[in-house]
Amino acid sequence: MVLDVVYNHLGPSGNYLPEFGPYLKSGRSTWGELVNLEAPPVRRFVIDNALMWLRDYHVDALRVDGRARIDRLVHTATCWPS
Repeated sequence: MVLDVVYNHLGPSGNYLPEFGPYLKSGRSTWGELVNLEAPPVRRFVIDNALMWLRDYHVDALRVDGRARIDRLVHTATCWPS
């Protein structure tokens, strides 16, 4: 089974992430506010979440929406969380 995961954007309503941390940044996309993938805690969440789907639910693969944007961040990040 391939699971479609979306880390690069959220819907325009019902978004409560700002109440819990620096998960959003200035700007908007077609889908709403931008997720702050430059922040180490947010990147850590994305990594942990992807691993959780693979480990706990035994999905065979993840289809990551916005992969090109995430790839650019990986190559330009100076400090990935450990």
